[in-house]
Amino acid sequence: MRKTICLIILCLTLLSSWPSHAWEQGEPYGTLFDLPATIQEALPTQTIYVKGYGNEDTAVVMLDDGEGTRYIYIFRKDGDNYRLDCKSAPLPPVDGQPAIIGDNGTDYLQLIYGEGEFYYLFHPLGPGIWRLRDAWARDNVSFDPTFGLVLWNYADAHLRCLPGKTPEYDLASLDPAVLPQTFGEAIAGTDTTGWAIVKSGAPTDRLHLRARPSKSANSLGRYYSGTPVRVRSISGDWAEVDILGIEGYMMAEFLAFDLEMLEVNRWFPSLWVPRDAYGKDVRFYQQPETRDSLYAGDLTDDQSAVYILADAGDGWFHAVCGGGLAGHVQSRHFEPTDHPPMGF
Repeated sequence: MRKTICLIILCLTLLSSWPSHAWEQGEPYGTLFDLPATIQEALPTQTIYVKGYGNEDTAVVMLDDGEGTRYIYIFRKDGDNYRLDCKSAPLPPVDGQPAIIGDNGTDYLQLIYGEGEFYYLFHPLGPGIWRLRDAWARDNVSFDPTFGLVLWNYADAHLRCLPGKTPEYDLASLDPAVLPQTFGEAIAGTDTTGWAIVKSGAPTDRLHLRARPSKSANSLGRYYSGTPVRVRSISGDWAEVDILGIEGYMMAEFLAFDLEMLEVNRWFPSLWVPRDAYGKDVRFYQQPETRDSLYAGDLTDDQSAVYILADAGDGWFHAVCGGGLAGHVQSRHFEPTDHPPMGF
């Protein structure tokens, strides 16, 4: 039952926060001979066909070497043909369970062990690079480029985040035996050096980012609890920090460090961008100004969920998207909602 609930949560979260075209499901290839000819020609001989899926952009094939070790081959559409994008490292059984693949989409791959008991999602980060994003095993964790390690179902309804450097579980060099199965394993693999999280005692409390280490200095934004920051140095009561490219100073007493970060509640405001606003000049800037030289990018369907980190004043937010776009965006684009900010 727990696993079923977790998978439902995963599906709802992904469908609500990722663009529909990225999740176009693939059709199964029943046999090796159902694969497109260019894929058949690219695969090694003397192997056993296990399973394959494909859609108009991506095809995924799993083969067995005849001794229980399996490999995944990911192909991308190139004109009328397919080209090999990534070959996995050898995938031997884990705890006696063979690797299998689930239905794929354009921007995800399912690696499964134990008939769905251990479920891992990989996403492409560039040509040939497919990296672990979600691990749904004995405990459920995600790896987010902004918030770091994300722990699901951590004692209460709040998501718990641990920003820092996590192992790069790349499909091409993966040892499946070291894939995290528990919170403890995932936490142990996270290096939190130089990271902290803004903490507050109430949802309405916010922490100023100051231009100088002084309470009288100009405020560069008021940041909500749960905002991850890079700490450059600490001197006295002040920490010099970098928040997604915005540099300044925060009072160190209102920052959580190390494992204390897991106790911090994320209290971002419940706002959303109307769907018909996507692609209509919802622009991000490096500073709260609309100068072309500060342009950082447009909000598109590919950016998925938007997290409001701070009120930057004068009609501006400092925000980050699930797709990685960060910067200042005008608050007029957002509307209130009864729903909390969506997941990762």
